[in-house]
Amino acid sequence: MKKILIPLFFLSLFLIAAIYAFFYVNQWVNSKEIKNQITKRLNYYLKTELNIGDVDFDVDTRLSLKDVIVRPQDDSDLSLKGVERIKLSFNLNNIIKQDFNIPSIILLEKPKFQLLNFSFQKLFQGNLPKFTVPIALQLKDASFSLFKVNGVDTGLRIAKAEISLKGDGQIKVKFQGSFFGSVEGKVSGQGNVGHKLEDVDMQFNLEGVRQSVDGVNVLRDLNGLVRLRQDNIVFENMDINLLSFPVQLGGNLTGFNKENPSFMLKILQSKVELLDIEGDFEKNRFDGNINLLEREIELGGSLIKSEEEIIFIQDSWGEGKTAQLRVLIPEKQIQIGLVYGKQRYDAQFSLEDMDIQLDLKVDHLNIYDFDIVTSTHIKFKPQKKEWNLNDFALDASVNTDYFIFNYEPLKDFKGNFTFSIDGLSDVAITWGELYSLKGDIKFKDPGHVDLDLECKDVSLDQMTSLGFHALPSGMIGEMDGKVKIRGEAKQPEVSGYISIENGNIDNQSYDHLILNFYGNRHYLKLKDSNVSKDGRTFQIQGDVDFSNKNILSGVEVVKDGVFSIWSGKKANFDTLDNVSDPGQEKSISQLETRF
Repeated sequence: MKKILIPLFFLSLFLIAAIYAFFYVNQWVNSKEIKNQITKRLNYYLKTELNIGDVDFDVDTRLSLKDVIVRPQDDSDLSLKGVERIKLSFNLNNIIKQDFNIPSIILLEKPKFQLLNFSFQKLFQGNLPKFTVPIALQLKDASFSLFKVNGVDTGLRIAKAEISLKGDGQIKVKFQGSFFGSVEGKVSGQGNVGHKLEDVDMQFNLEGVRQSVDGVNVLRDLNGLVRLRQDNIVFENMDINLLSFPVQLGGNLTGFNKENPSFMLKILQSKVELLDIEGDFEKNRFDGNINLLEREIELGGSLIKSEEEIIFIQDSWGEGKTAQLRVLIPEKQIQIGLVYGKQRYDAQFSLEDMDIQLDLKVDHLNIYDFDIVTSTHIKFKPQKKEWNLNDFALDASVNTDYFIFNYEPLKDFKGNFTFSIDGLSDVAITWGELYSLKGDIKFKDPGHVDLDLECKDVSLDQMTSLGFHALPSGMIGEMDGKVKIRGEAKQPEVSGYISIENGNIDNQSYDHLILNFYGNRHYLKLKDSNVSKDGRTFQIQGDVDFSNKNILSGVEVVKDGVFSIWSGKKANFDTLDNVSDPGQEKSISQLETRF
């Protein structure tokens, strides 16, 4: 029994002594002299003014400072606004010597910092604080409020950050936060920062980016590595969801804090290179290439920068071929001008709300073998609600100064449609009160069209030609009709009808004519077609072949399906002055028709 009591006795004495020593040390560290000494050193290290409440001594040789009151420095861009607890770690030798001037670790728990105006120029002109003694500064669950970046308002809040600053100035960073205002989202990152901010490796992640006020989401998500080497920023493996399109970004910006930096930029989609460009503002030169619609185009030309704008002027591709891109900085706008032979394309769009204005002036542009001459204006506005839900779409309105389709002038061309990555939908276009075009055009391979072309109360005396093809002389009457265009865009199926009331061809009148047809845009077959006058009805049969000058050569009017009353082969046509076809005859005679 005595063998057990003796060790228990000494153990009890040790515990009593340890408890007494612990309370003694706690009273000692809370002495005015020790608290003043600790406060003075912390004010020096943290560049602020602190008042310390209680000081606890932990068995792990840490001093825990509670009830800390922070008096922020008003003249500092970066200031400590508050801290829940400060823990100081000391070597046992320091404690024995009562030396609290040099802690080995300063740990701030839940500190709150405020950055009034963050400036990249100021940041990279200076260095991080470097202690003359090996002290490690650690921030646990730190928060930062950032109000301005280079003078621009921002709503960035870092809600949780783990930062470890070693005595030599090396930093390890891990943070999570959010930003709000006109744009909202989450931000996080982790990496290493060197003392002179010339050696940074940081993995950034943006997610859930959205416009909080009336606007559109341009950038949705971003994830990638950013490296800083002296005055060179390098972007590596940067995955970006831009305007609903996932792309990969790589490049660098050299001399970004100088007046004339240089840059390199690559944009890829599914490992296919879309853009590869290099530029040097000091040499005023850019070069590279762009892959547009599976066609590679070489880029190169003059590069001009001012406080108001950046201008890319493409070297001439040949006579009459020029291109220019302007970035208007205060207006947050991009303008593009392209002259390619007889075609001119001008576009401008806002980087803020993505409104787009497209002006086209083209002369004999060939699309699917259709000849187009026009001056057209198209305005695009994003469907903001759908866009922000990842459904990329633009509402478009179109109007023309003039529009000539296959050499046929069409007046008052205007309308609306919806543009998306899938194609054109809800097309509703009119030519005055006479023609209307409705339907959809799909871009996916093979391109698909689903269109209805209608005309109502069209006076035939206004129609003198159909593209290259002159129409019979003396045509009058009121025409209605509808054409359905369905199928692959390059070779769609065509069907429809034309109805003409109170018509006349070269003084030969009739009461009603109906043509039903089907085929393609090169060839139409007639079915169930007829013409009537004074109660008599005659069948119309044959085909309309647009490869012939006389498109009616295969059409005839018959009685009872056996006796030919009229054949289009006998028809001659007036030649129009505005129809450019050197092979066309210039005879003028009457259409031989007898009903």
